[in-house]
This record gives sequence, C-alpha cells and structure tokens, in this order.
Amino acid sequence: MKKLIFIISLGVFVIALKVQIPAGSDANWRLNTYLSNEFNDAGVDPNLWYIPEGRGWGRGHPSCPSYGTYTSRDQVTFDGNNITFTAEQINSDPIIQILYDMVTGFIISNNDEYLYGFYEIRTILPGYYEGGNPYGYGFQPEFWLYFQPRDANNCIINYDEIDIVEPSGNQFAQANQNCVGIHDYIGGCDDTQKYGHHCFTSSTPFFEDYHTFGAELFPDRVIFYFDDNPISYLEESDIEHIPDSPMRLVIGFQVDWRINNGILPSSTLLPQTMIVDYFRYYELNFDNCNLDVTILTNSQLNNFEFGVRKNINIGNGSSSISLDQGDNVTFRATESTFIEGDFTVPLGSEFNVIPTICN
Repeated sequence: MKKLIFIISLGVFVIALKVQIPAGSDANWRLNTYLSNEFNDAGVDPNLWYIPEGRGWGRGHPSCPSYGTYTSRDQVTFDGNNITFTAEQINSDPIIQILYDMVTGFIISNNDEYLYGFYEIRTILPGYYEGGNPYGYGFQPEFWLYFQPRDANNCIINYDEIDIVEPSGNQFAQANQNCVGIHDYIGGCDDTQKYGHHCFTSSTPFFEDYHTFGAELFPDRVIFYFDDNPISYLEESDIEHIPDSPMRLVIGFQVDWRINNGILPSSTLLPQTMIVDYFRYYELNFDNCNLDVTILTNSQLNNFEFGVRKNINIGNGSSSISLDQGDNVTFRATESTFIEGDFTVPLGSEFNVIPTICN
C-alpha cells in the first residue's frame, strides 16, 4: 500500500493513521443486504444458510473421543426479532445419548462468499449468576469464518479462519471474556499453524444485555471490535498471512468438547441460550476508487458521494470550508488527502481520514 500523504494549511485538527471507525458510523461502507440477515422473519434463507443436523462438534479430532455435542435444527428457533441457539442435555434419544451428552445448534453459510468487509452481530451470549458470580464455564458461543480446501486424501491444503467470537470453555468461565484471532493452517496433513490471537475482558458479563461483536477485514489488516470500539489490530506482518480466499460463516452456540469431553458439571444451569438480533456484512464502496475528487465549497462537502477515492482534494488555498457542528465525516483515499485553505472542524464534530487499499 502506498503511503497516504496529508498536506494541511490553515486548519488545525488531529489525524491518526490507525483510527478505525465501525461501519455503521462510516458512510463509505454499504450494507450487503443479500449476505446479511436481520433474523426478523420465520427462519433463515435456505439459499444462504443451512442448519446442521447430527454433527458432533469436534468429533473425529485426534484428541476427542466419541463424546461432545450433537447438533439439531430443533435447537435453532426464531421469534420474529431474533434467532436463538439453545444448548441443553440430551434426554429424549437413548441412541444419541450413548455418544453425546449435549445438544446445541448453529448455522453455516452454504457457500464461500465472504471476504473483505465489515462483519457484525448484535447478541446476548449465554451465562448466568451462580452464588453472585457470573458463570459460563464450558460454554462456547461462536461467530467466525473459515476456508478449508482438502486434497484427495482429505488433508487440509490451506485452512484460513477468522474468529470474531470464539472463547474456549475455560476462557468463558465467567461469561465476560472473548477471544479473537486469525488462524492460518498450511502444508497438507502436518497441520502447521500460524496465527494472531487476543483475548479481552468486559467489565460486565455478556449475558446481561445485548452487545455487538465485529471485525473489519482488509488484505493487509484485521481490526476486531466490541460495542463499536476497536479492541485488537492485527497487520499482515503480525501473522504473515491474511486470508485471501472467500470464506464461509458460522454463527451458533457449542459446548466446548475439550472440557471434560463436552460434559458440563452437573450443577450447570440448563438450558442456556445465545440470542442474536442480527448479522450484518458491509462492503466498502469501491465504485470510484481510481478517481480523484475535489471539494471547494460547503455544498460540495455536504453532498459528497462517499466511497473510496484515489486522491481527495479539499480547498484551493483561498476557500473556506467547514463541517457542521456534530458532523461525523470519514474520508478514505488510496493515494493522498490534500487540504489547502481554511478548513474547520467545530468542537463536537469528528473528521477522519483512513488510508484504504482499492480492492
């Protein structure tokens, strides 16, 4: 990526090159309504998603015996406003009970369609208070993407994964810690792994109210968000490889099969739920990313058609341009942002300039 150049005259404000803005506050992003889901109808679009039935999470892993969680479509429900994933003990099917202790649910996109963009869910994660303390031991809420081509021997050729919500059952013990990261498996069956990983703790348990979890994926960096605030920034140099193939997306609730073979303590309060209000996928507007734009008046500023540009020029040395009080404006350019003249950002307004690759 070329260096973004700023030339500023007769105006005072601060520009941070790594400032990141959630998609909902940055007009350069466009919601992909086809690949998003508000979960306001009676179910998921079968053209986009499927609900696994009978798949044991972790089953077949060398370190995992024939225990873990069974997944069922019955554990994925809708109320017209949310999709709910429920985990509980299996007590209705004695045959399934031989191999599994828990039944859960999740959804997976049908195709490898997701790549660069902004991903976000609004959700209430599982958990409860026990003896006055938050409790979530063994629960594993999930929101992640993956690409997993295999060879003729069923060995993974190249496995990419981006975890936006995926704490382990131990990490989620107090229902207030989430772990994000990027995994890159390479080299056939030897399962070589390179990754970047970060965990953060919330001041309140995730089950008390809705929260948003998100990730912004670019060819050279990934930024993870919690409640619209960036909490982890990984560049390609941190992990050597950012996923560059379209991926599938997973949303759901599992019991960590690494925790006592997926068998929760007998005192665990069940059933538990993960409630998701929406999943949204935004893509940057690259329609004019090879074009320059010049802004010389307040009217042109107020009517600017947002999207990534090659060069953005504001002012001509004698112009006087100002944001309105309370404005929140973000410009994205691949080459330079040139500001010349009297450019004012009133107190209480926000002006951001973010270097962005033209994909």
